[in-house]
Parts: sequence; C-alpha cells; structure tokens
Amino acid sequence: MPSEFYTRLESQVEKSGKDNFRRGLLIGVGFLALFLLLETIMDTIFIGRQIFLGGILLAAAALIALNLWMLVRKYFK
Repeated sequence: MPSEFYTRLESQVEKSGKDNFRRGLLIGVGFLALFLLLETIMDTIFIGRQIFLGGILLAAAALIALNLWMLVRKYFK
C-alpha cells in the first residue's frame, strides 16, 4: 500500500482520537455537574426537612414552657 494511505489513515486516527477525547471529557464534566446538582438538591431537601422538624420541636418546647409558666403563675400566686 502507498505511504499516502498510511499518512491519511494516521491523520484520521489522530483526528478521531482528539474528537473522542473531547466528547469523553464533555460527557464526564456533564455527569460531574449533574451529580453536583443532584447532591445539592438532596442536601437542600435534607436541610429543609431538618429545619422544619426543628421548628416543630421549637414550637412544642415553647408550648410546654408556656404551660409551665401558666402553672407556676396559677399555683404560686
């Protein structure tokens, strides 16, 4: 086979290698961005749920404190 064929084949292989590298890099960065987005969403949901439960417990503690204050006021007046 002529050397021109090998030269042309080598340049096509180099070009396709560069294209595959760029595509793979782009796909990898895309999956990393998607993972970080999903991780942030999960953290936000977890933190939101904890804040909600904390608010409920804080309200319950406030009601208990109010009841105790009213009992102390009623019986030690």
